[in-house]
Amino acid sequence: MPFFSKCGITLDHIITGSGSSTMIDLVGEIFLNIGDEVVYCTPTYEAFPDMISDNGAVRVPVPLTADYKFDLDAMRAAITDKTKLAIIVNPNNPTGTCVSGAQIEAFIRGLPDHVIPVVDEAYIEFTNSDETYSMLKLINEGYDRPLIVLRTFSKIYGLAGLRVGYCIAPPEIIDEMNKIDQAWNMSKLSQAAAVEAMKDQDYIKMVKEKTILNRKYLVDGLRDLGCEVADSVTNFIYFRSPIEPKELVKIMNERYDILMSAFDDRSRVTCGLPEENKAFLSAMRGIISETTAEIISA
Repeated sequence: MPFFSKCGITLDHIITGSGSSTMIDLVGEIFLNIGDEVVYCTPTYEAFPDMISDNGAVRVPVPLTADYKFDLDAMRAAITDKTKLAIIVNPNNPTGTCVSGAQIEAFIRGLPDHVIPVVDEAYIEFTNSDETYSMLKLINEGYDRPLIVLRTFSKIYGLAGLRVGYCIAPPEIIDEMNKIDQAWNMSKLSQAAAVEAMKDQDYIKMVKEKTILNRKYLVDGLRDLGCEVADSVTNFIYFRSPIEPKELVKIMNERYDILMSAFDDRSRVTCGLPEENKAFLSAMRGIISETTAEIISA
């Protein structure tokens, strides 16, 4: 395929499966033994901590930085002789933030030989910064150590329901993954849809441009309402408001028919169409005003 060939990727570097979550499971099954340690930052995509525990390994979570990004220095400091994998989700889920490609590349090149880097790039197509680049660059340049990059068609390509994910790694790793991968793990419909979706890069460019505009509209609107908002480069916004997240999710769902997610003391909302984003900010304005009035009256 032209997309992969321009990245210096051949078919023996790729394995596909039913979403990138399947790829995550395969990585755990192949590389993790009981007692192995896996370093990652938290909060992040929940499939990774689950994969670690499912294989009897030890979770070594490191807090994100103050601006909600992966703390690569703290991750490096947490690596021991027992560390098997170092996981980086960039851009991160659920925060939507990212660290520069140069920082990740330096982190990977500085890892001890016994640690395998796993980089989840599910949302990287939404980024609009020249500083954020894919770790496929290393593979293209002939990087001669283990490196696993995970991608999916569930995000910018919009094929979440069809479950198409893929992993790019050195051929010897792909060969091991193929040995334990389930047979017929993708339907012909999913495969055909993914191939056709990759052909229409003009559409993907349009989706990205509109997402960037809608993302800025939501970020600016939430900050105008006094919310603390992470600097998202994805299609969702991670923020803290005066309303308890689970209560906010309930009100938005029941009163406004708007779906959101709750994460401890923060909430997350996905960018929608302009009219949907406007309705969301209007609802937020009303809910915050009600909450403020209740506090004052109390």
